[in-house]
Amino acid sequence: MLRLDFNLVLEMINLLVLFLLLRRFLIRPITNIMEKREAMIADGLNNARSEQEKALELKRQYEDSLRGAREESRKMLEQAGLDAKDEYDRIVSDADDRADKMLRSARDAISAEREQTMLRMKTEAAKLAMDAAKKIVTGYGGPDDSQSAYDLFLEEAGDSHEDRED
Repeated sequence: MLRLDFNLVLEMINLLVLFLLLRRFLIRPITNIMEKREAMIADGLNNARSEQEKALELKRQYEDSLRGAREESRKMLEQAGLDAKDEYDRIVSDADDRADKMLRSARDAISAEREQTMLRMKTEAAKLAMDAAKKIVTGYGGPDDSQSAYDLFLEEAGDSHEDRED
């Protein structure tokens, strides 16, 4: 059956001493290293979460900034369109004003030319009348000469009048 032997007791004491020595010099340092490593991993995970939260916050800020930039860009494009339309309207208005001035100037020039032409025609008619009267007064001869002078007057006056109507 079971016998207790002195060797067995020594073996047990040896095992107990070995266990205590291993615990003191091997298990405790390994446990400390494992606890430190767990703390380091937990700290790393916390830092990673913190960095991830910061990254998400930066991403939100970037997206907000991007939305703001898009909105500002859209507003700038709208404003540029309005400015371009205003500039177009101003240019068209200036062109209309210049065209109106040129048209008025041309009408004034035509009117002045017409008045000059009328004055020349009146002067020519008066000259022809004077020439006819002179011929009648000086008397070229008989009634046939008077009639031919009158016909010549009407013919010359008619030519001037016909030129005017064209």
